[in-house]
Amino acid sequence: MLGAARDVMKEQFSSRAVEEGEWKFSREMQFHVAKSSIPNAFTTGGHHVYILLPGLQKCQNEDELAAALIHSYSHTLLRHIERNIPPAGPDAPAGIIVLRFVEHRFNPKHEQEADDLAFRIHARAGWDPVAFVSMLEHLGAERGRVAAIGSKLERLPPAAQEWSRPPIADAKRFEEHQAQAAATANQKRAPQAVERLLAAIPNCFLPEDLAAQREAQRELMTPASSETPNTFEKGQRERR
Repeated sequence: MLGAARDVMKEQFSSRAVEEGEWKFSREMQFHVAKSSIPNAFTTGGHHVYILLPGLQKCQNEDELAAALIHSYSHTLLRHIERNIPPAGPDAPAGIIVLRFVEHRFNPKHEQEADDLAFRIHARAGWDPVAFVSMLEHLGAERGRVAAIGSKLERLPPAAQEWSRPPIADAKRFEEHQAQAAATANQKRAPQAVERLLAAIPNCFLPEDLAAQREAQRELMTPASSETPNTFEKGQRERR
């Protein structure tokens, strides 16, 4: 997938842009599953991309999971966080950092840009491009957003047939991975502060945040939020 992302970025932007951010296409990028009650995926803008457990469970196969992760990864490639979310400082509490994401959340244009780039990467990497559309449907994206990506299916180049590859995890193995992720998450309850932080992160797929997300955001906006302990790995921001 990282190699496909490099190729697409070279085509869409320039070789220089890729060379300046070569770490984005290396093993420095890490993809995580995190326990939460919210179906969501997000990036820190640096080396880390997360999908929350309910988001993983809503994906029907490997191709849909890849689509969700690549969408969030594309926000990093497009430098949406660096360009739109003011840095909070290296020693800022995690609550303050999440508030930056809430106060300067991605707008529909950002999400469209990430969808467009992610769809190209997803197809080039060999996953079923139809699964990108079904991923958006299963994670609750609005109809217009689903239709916009659906229309791109008809405009894929003839070479797209040569990109296709068999899945690493077939249906049975994918279900086993989902079950294992749920079992691992249930072995240890996350601290309440961490659950609140994860819930407060704006939803990348739904047209509006869930009630539980809005409540977590309101809690973070209280004066006590400045004392929220820095209890989860933020990752590094975009290098200049």
